[in-house]
Amino acid sequence: MSRMHRHYRHVNYLLCVMLVASCLAVSSPGNAADAFKDGAAAYWDGDFVKATELLRTVESQQDKNYVLYLMNGAMAAISAGDFAHAEGILHACKLTIEKELSEGEVAGQVLLADKRKTYIGHTYEKVLVDFFLGLSQYMQGDYESARIGFLEALEADTGSKEEYEGDVAYVHYMLGKTFMRLGMWDDAAVAMRNTSRHSDGIPYAILGQHEVAIAEGRVSDAEQLRTQFLGSETCASGLASDEAGYVTVVLLNGLAPGRKPDVVTGAFATPKERSYPERQARFYVDGELVGCSYVLTEMLHQAKTAGGMGSEIASKVAGKVARDVAVNVADAIVPGLGCLTRMAVGDDDADVRFWATAPGDVQICEIPVGPGLHSLRIEFTDSEGVTLERYEQVWYYIAASSLTPRTIVVRSMHDIHNQSSPAS
Repeated sequence: MSRMHRHYRHVNYLLCVMLVASCLAVSSPGNAADAFKDGAAAYWDGDFVKATELLRTVESQQDKNYVLYLMNGAMAAISAGDFAHAEGILHACKLTIEKELSEGEVAGQVLLADKRKTYIGHTYEKVLVDFFLGLSQYMQGDYESARIGFLEALEADTGSKEEYEGDVAYVHYMLGKTFMRLGMWDDAAVAMRNTSRHSDGIPYAILGQHEVAIAEGRVSDAEQLRTQFLGSETCASGLASDEAGYVTVVLLNGLAPGRKPDVVTGAFATPKERSYPERQARFYVDGELVGCSYVLTEMLHQAKTAGGMGSEIASKVAGKVARDVAVNVADAIVPGLGCLTRMAVGDDDADVRFWATAPGDVQICEIPVGPGLHSLRIEFTDSEGVTLERYEQVWYYIAASSLTPRTIVVRSMHDIHNQSSPAS
């Protein structure tokens, strides 16, 4: 790996820190913006515990960026393994978004420039809020609440076309795992089939259907699915033995899309890709390759196909007309007053704020782990399959069994070697 390539990636993440801060600096009080900048810097340094502590200081700052504070604070808490704290933040985030929408406060701010509006998140971000809420509850063993959280994530996914609604495979997958924990096998089978449909039939959706067939005593179906899984997953070492179990790895990978002003009108924001080198992960237990991750859902695709664009355009047009009318009326009453009026109601600035610490894609891997404690090494590769040395992670004391399946949440990041496994 060349020194220039390493330097480029390091600079790329430093730019992310600056970008996160700039997303908030426009309308935030100075202290909140500074605290958020420090928390974001700690996050991109891979110190998730410190990031969580720093971002706690802005969780009560209920300004125009309140929801963004909560979103990023939750991401830090999840990465740190503090799922109880993440659950509390995400509840507050969800309630705030719903309050803004139900009371029509956003509609009442049409005359304000976007940079002065209360942030309520984009559609894919709202889905992520519900998903992470369900995931936090799942990680704490509250499977009934997790089931509700994942179902609400599906309801939050509105596509610009009907074909895009509910195409969030990462939600379907964890909903299927939740149904399994609740013993709702028929529902689990449906969720896994939905996962397969929305993710081009990834092997682990087939494995999930295989586990359901075994639980329901459908021997011939289980054998057929077993053969199908082994034929599609060339990276795995095989199925778990009767004594062993699977460790489910939920990989939060890469960088979520940013926002940029529309090239035609400049009045509303459109998704903007943020590049990241990590594209897949390989998993080694005690030095043996046992599985590779597969992409369930890409956030850039979700951002581009999300619904609500028509209403957003309409609101911008309405805002532009209303602003022009207000300015013209003011000028007709008192010459020159229109200038002051435009300053008061704002211009057509696009809202380019976004959840900067969210992942660019969500991936999954099911790792067969035998009895006892093991070391798990995670190796990341780029789009060409070349190993990204600085992205390697090592997790210690990994164990699973057929009676007590285990789940870990991994955040891709460089230079966080030898991190111990957080609570799971």
